[in-house]
Amino acid sequence: MDGTPWWFELKHKKGVSVLAALRQAQRDTDKRPVVVVWRESGERTIYASLDVNTFVRNFTKVEVALGREPKALGGLDELLVHLALDDFLRLLKGGWVWR
Repeated sequence: MDGTPWWFELKHKKGVSVLAALRQAQRDTDKRPVVVVWRESGERTIYASLDVNTFVRNFTKVEVALGREPKALGGLDELLVHLALDDFLRLLKGGWVWR
């Protein structure tokens, strides 16, 4: 999505493969952090999913506590964080560390 610091990949279908969508977005991104926004067909809840490393780098207070940037969590490339889209948007607006 132009004009934001995030690369959004949008999916809406039955049987969404969030991991496949995340990998596709990681290939396509222009270096912005990737968020997959998705909903299963017939369901009401919309989710925002991102890999755990992106979540830690952008939304935790670890950097403030350590006084330095956290290192990537090696070997956890397939560990995803799933949030209801409303909760993700609250993080963007709220008091979380967001760079």
